[in-house]
Amino acid sequence: AHLLTALPPGEAAQLIQQMPEIEAADLVEELPPETAAAIVEELPSDQKAHLVGDLPEERAEAILSELDPVVADEVRSLSSYDRNVAGALMVTEYVAFKAEATVDEVIDDFRANADAYRGYQVQYAYVTGTDDRLVGVLQLRDLLLADKQQAIEKLMVRQPLTVAHDTGLDDLRDLILAQR
Repeated sequence: AHLLTALPPGEAAQLIQQMPEIEAADLVEELPPETAAAIVEELPSDQKAHLVGDLPEERAEAILSELDPVVADEVRSLSSYDRNVAGALMVTEYVAFKAEATVDEVIDDFRANADAYRGYQVQYAYVTGTDDRLVGVLQLRDLLLADKQQAIEKLMVRQPLTVAHDTGLDDLRDLILAQR
């Protein structure tokens, strides 16, 4: 735990990400809540939720009380999922664009928000319709290789496989294998 307090929060978070979850939770549990919160703040949302979910409730709430209330609510929500359902795999960091957006507009958005997106584990962008509902996914590779003026709806994969948040991981695995 002393090593974690000696490192800047971002570096401590990188170290935590490399550790088995139980060991990471044990170390974070020993830290003062404000120090633990600074480290938790640097983790991706799914890892925040798993780490906090592995802590005793009183300790988790002490750390969550040190976080921005919006972030704390997201962590509470994600950590409430059983580890055996799809909701436990969800993240709050993602990118989404309207179907009518052009390739150039999307690339400009990525550049303008590079600092925010840098920590995202993005392979795809979500594509939404006029009602903000998912209509497709866009592979970033396809985006980069397309004509600048083309609408992303022409590039997207339509009707991507979706599941409910409470779908069991075994069922999710079976659905993914059936798609191959």
